[in-house]
Amino acid sequence: SADAAGAPKVRIEVRQTAGRTVVSEAFTVGRAPECDVQTSGDGTVSRLQLLVVSLPGGIVVVDGWSSGGTRVVRRSGPGKLLPASVPQRRAAFVLPHGERVILLIGLKTTVSLGPAAKDVGAVEAPASGASEFM
Repeated sequence: SADAAGAPKVRIEVRQTAGRTVVSEAFTVGRAPECDVQTSGDGTVSRLQLLVVSLPGGIVVVDGWSSGGTRVVRRSGPGKLLPASVPQRRAAFVLPHGERVILLIGLKTTVSLGPAAKDVGAVEAPASGASEFM
C-alpha cells in the first residue's frame, strides 16, 4: 500500500522478538522505549540504532550514530553491494523496495526489511541496486 506521496510502507521484522513485525512509512529502531521498534537482549544495540524512511524511489536507512554500526549482511535481490555504516565510516544508504534485506545491528541482533522470506520474489523490485551516500 502507498500513501498519498506514493511511498510504500516498509515491513520490518526483528529477530529475538518472537518474529514481531511492524509495517510503516518511517520508524526508529533501538533499545530505547521511545523507539518504534524496540530490541532487547543485546546491549550492543544503541538506544537509537537507526531510522528507516520509505520514499517513492527506495528505502533510506540512516544509522543513528550507533556505537556498533549498521550493516547489510544479506540481500535477496541482484545487488552485490552490502552497504554499512560503522563508527570509522558513517553512511546512510538507499535500498530498493521489494527486496528483502537483513541488517546486523550491534553484535548479534538482526532485523529484516522488506517482504517476508516466504514472499520474496512476489513483489516486483525496481531494477536499480542499492546506492550509498555520505
